Amino acid sequence: MIQIRKTINRYLANEATPDEKQMMDQWMDDLAEQETTIEVLPEQASEQIRQRLFQKIQAQTQPVARVVSLRNWLRVAAVVVPVLVGSVFLWMTLHKSAPMLTFQTQIGETQTLTLPDGSTVFLKPQSVCSYPETFGDTREVTLQGVAFFNVQKNPQKKFIVHAKEAQIEVLGTSFEVSALPKLSQLSVTVRTGKVKVATAQRQLAVLLPNQKLDYQIETGQATTRTVESTDELGQAGMLVFNQVSLEEMLATLEGYYPVHFQLKSQQPVMLSGSFMRHMTLEQIIGAINVLLERYQLQIVRQTAGRYLVQ
Repeated sequence: MIQIRKTINRYLANEATPDEKQMMDQWMDDLAEQETTIEVLPEQASEQIRQRLFQKIQAQTQPVARVVSLRNWLRVAAVVVPVLVGSVFLWMTLHKSAPMLTFQTQIGETQTLTLPDGSTVFLKPQSVCSYPETFGDTREVTLQGVAFFNVQKNPQKKFIVHAKEAQIEVLGTSFEVSALPKLSQLSVTVRTGKVKVATAQRQLAVLLPNQKLDYQIETGQATTRTVESTDELGQAGMLVFNQVSLEEMLATLEGYYPVHFQLKSQQPVMLSGSFMRHMTLEQIIGAINVLLERYQLQIVRQTAGRYLVQ
């Protein structure tokens, strides 16, 4: 209530911000027809608002066809002024946004988050997840990086993940979203349930268990495929790759280890594999090189922490 009075005082003193002035003007327009009265302002402040309201009415009224009675307008103002503050307070209470919570992981770090509805998020390295302290009519989360979601069922409240330019919408399911900042692509893999993925322009796919969507943001190409298994998704001790591009696999490894890969070849390469987290980087690279033999490619160490794919 104190904050509302401060806003009104700034408005009366012509010191309100453009947003505050627009808000106050809109309230005075909308509340003129209300009949409920709430006495919450001192008489001096009420009189000032009456004068401001009269000036606003006078400025917007053209005395072409008839003369508007000042007494009638003041009678309206007498109702609007006390209603104004009470309605502002109620409006601000109902529309007050819940505080946002943001969690970020570093290289090699993972974190399990429990959302307000009981859903869990397994946040993978070098990723950022934001969501409100309490959910409203929908359950909305923003992701940058990679995370596995296990969503509690609630048919009355959609669960939406905002990642890059896409929205992933579910009611209750488990799935992984990969939205690595380094790559101009988005991947969604479903373990259980049904997931809808869409942009502002179109629906990209409706995914069922063991299905994966790869969406290329620059070209707009969306490809859906069936993956062999999703049982290992979301397990903290595993690095799981289900038919991912070599570029995505290496970008993911850069999140787990302090390393940089340079990929010169433009040859399309799709790989699958699972690695234990206790494996060293050299052990994982050795396993990947075995997979790359069929493509006649190899990961070669250049300097400490730098590798070249050739």
